[in-house]
Amino acid sequence: MVQARVEAFEPPARRVLRAASVFGQVFWRGAVVALMGDEPCDDWLAELTSREAITRRNEARFAGEVEYIFRHTLLRDAAYATLTEGDGALGHRLAAEWLERSGEPDAMTLADHFERGRDAMRAVGWYLRAAAQALEGNDLVAVIARCDRAVACGAKGEDYGTARAMQTEAMVWRGDPVGALSAGAEATATLLRGSTTWWQAMAHTAIAAVRCADVPRAREIAVDVETMLRATATLGPTEVGAASRVARYLCFMGETHHTATLLGLLEPRAAIIAAGDPGCAAHWYASRALYAGVLGDLSTSLDLERAATEAYGLAGDRRGMWHSCINVGCGYAALGAYEQSEATLREAVAMANAMDLAGSTLTARMNLGLAVARRGALEEGCAIERAALEALKGPGHDHQILVFAHVYMATLLAEQGDLARAEIEASAAVERATDVPTLVCPAMAIFASVALARGRAAEALEAATLAYDLLIKLGGIEEGEAFVRLTYAQALRAAGHDAEGCTQIAAARARLLSFADKIADPTFRASFLERVPENARTMALATAWVGDI
Repeated sequence: MVQARVEAFEPPARRVLRAASVFGQVFWRGAVVALMGDEPCDDWLAELTSREAITRRNEARFAGEVEYIFRHTLLRDAAYATLTEGDGALGHRLAAEWLERSGEPDAMTLADHFERGRDAMRAVGWYLRAAAQALEGNDLVAVIARCDRAVACGAKGEDYGTARAMQTEAMVWRGDPVGALSAGAEATATLLRGSTTWWQAMAHTAIAAVRCADVPRAREIAVDVETMLRATATLGPTEVGAASRVARYLCFMGETHHTATLLGLLEPRAAIIAAGDPGCAAHWYASRALYAGVLGDLSTSLDLERAATEAYGLAGDRRGMWHSCINVGCGYAALGAYEQSEATLREAVAMANAMDLAGSTLTARMNLGLAVARRGALEEGCAIERAALEALKGPGHDHQILVFAHVYMATLLAEQGDLARAEIEASAAVERATDVPTLVCPAMAIFASVALARGRAAEALEAATLAYDLLIKLGGIEEGEAFVRLTYAQALRAAGHDAEGCTQIAAARARLLSFADKIADPTFRASFLERVPENARTMALATAWVGDI
């Protein structure tokens, strides 16, 4: 019936409707003129308005234009259906060019018109801009899909590398490190070395490598970035920000020598650059925060992470701000300030939900579970941890976070007295830790602790010794050092090595006190020694076994 109505219009009116239909439900006088060429259309636009086929709007999207809308969607669809394949392609190409000249802000609209207009190369450029718009708006699903459209249109060279680089970033934030690592490999192999996009791709590929526990790839990236920094005469915000992120994530993996090297290469220029660029400053603060934590300076680590959160906010980087917020929550937990940790991590969960960071939300929840339990709500903390762990077991999730989720779950189950299930979780942590030392240490320590509680002293000592030897080799780890040392001392005593156990507990106490000496706030210093369970236990056992200092 609608088709019949279209056919009932005079030929010039039908041509106006067909031209207008190329733009969709809404169109403009100038757009119709651009498609119809020399044919007059004003009288027919007025006639179609009087016949209630179209309606003139009071305001127009483009300055100086008259905007119209089809009265019915079916009428627009019927008019569009009368276009031949060739006319449709020509119409979309002309429409894209008119919208481009008119300042159309929606890159996706232009990309779609150019693709339909069979101008694939121009479509590629606009799809990449559309993906960038989606990344800015935190629509990560759209980023991946739009980059795929660009590739399907024939993106090559830098365009192809840019598409894969944006997908790498989107996949990292969506909690798909496996996909990110694959896309990052393609991006870094294609992009011009040293370009802004190359640096960004290297940073996100490093994050993906660490989260996939791909130690060789992470080391390759570290060496590559170090080489580029030495070869770059003038460091700018791009280089400092990207290299800072690489340094941070290598530190997560225990590659502290690479972290130290990178921070040393950045130091001469980083402070100056960071002073004028909040985004760069945020990355710089965050990398130094983690390194300070590994070195045992927890106060400095927390201060730097809070500074990073503020800088991310000033830069308008909501994802970076969210991630830094989690680290602040973990920093409070390391100091035994569990109420502040819980409040901060709940804020991080809310931020992640608001940005639809589905996979990444689990990172915040996993840390939240432990904080809630440590605050005194063991049952509630276990429930939060269990839900996060089950969700993390799906394909493609962060390997590192999954290991720690197993460690936390085993810890809480052991505190509940459920040693059988605690051992299942501890065994899963050991199995998943593979050959990443910073994961093997806490995984082996919790396994040893559970085995010790179940009366298997020899097995506990074997696992605790492995964890301790790794710790000494690394020189320090981001999380779990005190627990490793405590468990090793307890396992020695349980296996009959009393003297060595006393020596180790004394050394563990000395190490804790050296960390405590760096905590300026007396409240934090007290909570660090008295509220963190492994710290309090170490201090108590040291007093019982070897006496007061």
